[in-house]
Amino acid sequence: MCLVNFDRTAYSVECRYVRQVATVRAYAERIIIVCGGEVAGEHPRCFERGQTLYNPWHYVAALARKPGALRNGRAVQGLEPAGVDDALAGAAGEAF
Repeated sequence: MCLVNFDRTAYSVECRYVRQVATVRAYAERIIIVCGGEVAGEHPRCFERGQTLYNPWHYVAALARKPGALRNGRAVQGLEPAGVDDALAGAAGEAF
């Protein structure tokens, strides 16, 4: 999983930013994670510790390389099947 921890909460970032130095910009209502001057992830701020906030679109590149890798993954749990199908279709389209 591609996660950045801030204030005991984990936030997802795009997979292409894995193992890179990140800067977290924390605002009252949102968190912006920046890598190399680019926004790697943006989430509503969560003040409840121990939570993990996922954006399934952050894992599209991984799905393009490894279809089915997140079939039962936490990043896609709770999504309606149509949302998962759309993400997979987007991954296939962006891969080529």
